[in-house]
Formats: sequence, structure tokens, C-alpha cells
Amino acid sequence: MNLIIFDIDGTLSQTDGIDTQCYVQAIEEVMEEKVLNTDWDSYENVTDEALTQLIFKNVLKRLPATHEVEQVKSRLVELLNFHSRKDPAAFREVAGAKLFFRKMMSQHDWAVAIATGCWHGSAEVKLAAIDFNRAGVPLATADLAATKPGILAEAERLAKEAHGQKEFARRIYVGDRAYDLRSAESQGMEFLGIDITGSGKLHQAGAPRVIKSFGQKLNL
Repeated sequence: MNLIIFDIDGTLSQTDGIDTQCYVQAIEEVMEEKVLNTDWDSYENVTDEALTQLIFKNVLKRLPATHEVEQVKSRLVELLNFHSRKDPAAFREVAGAKLFFRKMMSQHDWAVAIATGCWHGSAEVKLAAIDFNRAGVPLATADLAATKPGILAEAERLAKEAHGQKEFARRIYVGDRAYDLRSAESQGMEFLGIDITGSGKLHQAGAPRVIKSFGQKLNL
């Protein structure tokens, strides 16, 4: 059996913009200070957990207390829920993502999982906002590991448990950022890049295979 793992923001859902907006607002409210750098590509570990730890350290010169992390999580979910009702257009499916996801779920020789740098609560809000049904599909988030490679390892572990597998013959991660590529490589996984904006950044980062949409004919 093979394993395919999907990212969420920029891969299954077009929610990068609203996610950044809500996350920055949430952490700034809790810190009562401004975030100094929102260029996520400049950070080594781009997950909600790792970013929160580093931003607190950079801005307040200390790590966040557990209750402060929980406050950021809670406020982020509140803001995402609010905006999903106020501006549903900010929460859109990546074209063809649902169809391709269901197709892979129907393949008897493929296991499917999701691995995202978001926390669990915000991931669920974004999937629900685009009416994305992940019933029975393992979801690994930044609640389980602080780094993307760690989250990918957790997704594989959950998929093995769900399907009773000791190992998978092939493992593919589908993502949209250079750090998704680096994370897949660190876990010895194949990488399938999706570049819906046509930026070319994944090619520049060395991704061997990049598609522009899930509507393309794919031979995995």
C-alpha cells in the first residue's frame, strides 16, 4: 500500500491570506505587541506552534506561557469562524482538490492523510468552511509536533495505525511551499508540488514535479 499526504492552506484550500490575517491578529492581541516579521518563508519552521514560540521570543524576549499559547489558539479559531461567516469568499477550495482527494480515497492501494502546520482547531474550521469532508482520514497538526517534518511523521504514523500497515511502499506529500518540499525530503518522501498562482517558486526551490491544478492528468 502507498501513502499520499496533503497540506491544507494553498493545497486543498485557498486560505493562506485569511489564515495569516487571523493568526497575526490573534497573536498580537495576546502579546499586546506587533508582529515584526510576517514573511513566513523567512522562518525555518513554519507551523503555528513554532511561529508562536519564535515570535514571542523575538518580540517579548521570552517564550510564551502555556495559557498564552492556548489563548492564541482560541482567538484564532474565533476569528476564522467569524470571517468564514462574514466573508465566505476568503475560504475557497483549490480547484479540483475535493475531486482528486475523493479519487485517492477510493483507490484500494492508497492510504490518504492530511498534514498541516496549522493547529487542529483552525484546520478544522478551514476544512469545514470549504465543505471538505475528511471522514476517516487522519489529520496531523501542529498540536502533535512543532515542525513540519515532525507533523509529516505523525501523519504517517496515524495512517499506519488506520490501515494496519507496518510500512508504505511509496509516500508522497502534496504541498505548495518550499518548506513543504524541504520537509518531505527530510522524511524521505516524494513531493508533488501544486502552484496555483504560477509563481514558479517550487521549481526554483528544486521541486522535481509541480502541477498548476488538480485538473491536470496525474500519473502517480
